[in-house]
Amino acid sequence: MEALRLTRQIRACWKWAVLVLVVAGLVLAAAFFVQFKEGVAMGDLTRDPTSVAEVPLYIGFVSQFGIFLWSATATCCLMAGLALARQGQDRQGRNFFLYAAGLSLMLGMDDLFLLHEVFFPYFGVPELVVFGVYGVLVAVFLGLFLRLLLRSEYLLLLMAFGFLGLSVLTDLADVVLIEPFLLEDGLKLVGILAWLCYFARTSLLAIAPLPRRQEAARAPMPLQPAGPRERPLFVRGAGGKPLDAAGKTFIAKG
Repeated sequence: MEALRLTRQIRACWKWAVLVLVVAGLVLAAAFFVQFKEGVAMGDLTRDPTSVAEVPLYIGFVSQFGIFLWSATATCCLMAGLALARQGQDRQGRNFFLYAAGLSLMLGMDDLFLLHEVFFPYFGVPELVVFGVYGVLVAVFLGLFLRLLLRSEYLLLLMAFGFLGLSVLTDLADVVLIEPFLLEDGLKLVGILAWLCYFARTSLLAIAPLPRRQEAARAPMPLQPAGPRERPLFVRGAGGKPLDAAGKTFIAKG
């Protein structure tokens, strides 16, 4: 296989190279700002927390695992959204995945930086207000894409909302029936895993059709008879490709 010419790669990838440098520069600039404002050592900002705190490696590993799951979900949704955007046809599907990517990234950052527990309360924003903002963003997501969600395999998403909601209620109610951290964080872990499984599978179905021999057994069923402009989320045509009502795009337009 002939190697790509360097000039062609530069033309194709220079914007991404600039993005890499900009993002890295912003992160390092933030580290310098915190060092200047708080007077902490730069090593405390760049090294792993377990090394800085000199604690065993297993400290906080469940929380770290959950952050990996949030990141994986955001990546799946971002790639699916960009793939559909490149098709230039399915605007609703693109917006669905990009919104889900942003939502997953926001929740992951909340876990990583303790936004609702420490960061926002430090600036005088109560924890309940932060939860309220998150709830509004989730409600907007459901309102914008409800018809699309109902034509997907939404059981895992219901499972995710259920367990994440129970985790929030446990946090707010200070349940003491069993180990509180085990209950709250265990419920959250199950919810994040279900969240990842739903969006990973939905992203895969949107950009990579199932083999034809599996279609009949695994294709989602509509909740009601589909009209001329309303079909199940992933309808397959010739060759097993997902089609919309017009037979053109990956995700049915609502």
